[in-house]
Amino acid sequence: MRAVLIGAIHSDKLYYDVDAKRGEPDAIIERQNGTMVKTNFISISSKARGLKKFRTTRFHRLLWDEPQDVVDSAWYRTFITKEREVPKKSLAEAVIVTSLGESRQKIKSKDARAVAFIEELDNKARPAYACCGEMVKSTNNAYLFKTEQERNDAWVALRIMRELEGN
Repeated sequence: MRAVLIGAIHSDKLYYDVDAKRGEPDAIIERQNGTMVKTNFISISSKARGLKKFRTTRFHRLLWDEPQDVVDSAWYRTFITKEREVPKKSLAEAVIVTSLGESRQKIKSKDARAVAFIEELDNKARPAYACCGEMVKSTNNAYLFKTEQERNDAWVALRIMRELEGN
């Protein structure tokens, strides 16, 4: 999914799904708590109270500035019937987002865990099991973990350490 932030409804964000096909909802409302609601762009833009339309890029102006002849125009074929793709030239300036709602929350939580781990590196008194769980060293320098989450955390920590070392 590729989406462009096109407006705000009070404290919620309104996105347009560029990849939506005919008959699919093409507007996404992202609430403050991270939940998403998919809906029809024309429906939400005509009914929503307090809608603030963003007009910062060529794409925004194309989307919000309705043509004079709505039914017989490129705008109608692009945004209503979806016969035409959104022009790439208009998307050049727009910021395209690929994760919204809960997906974005998952990414933020992983980033927060990585940042917390890096901040803890300075603490010398930190116990060895705090980062990666209790590791059990077996033969041939292989490490075993109690859970898959501990293994994934250890892998992320290893990649961060290698990036910090420049290898």
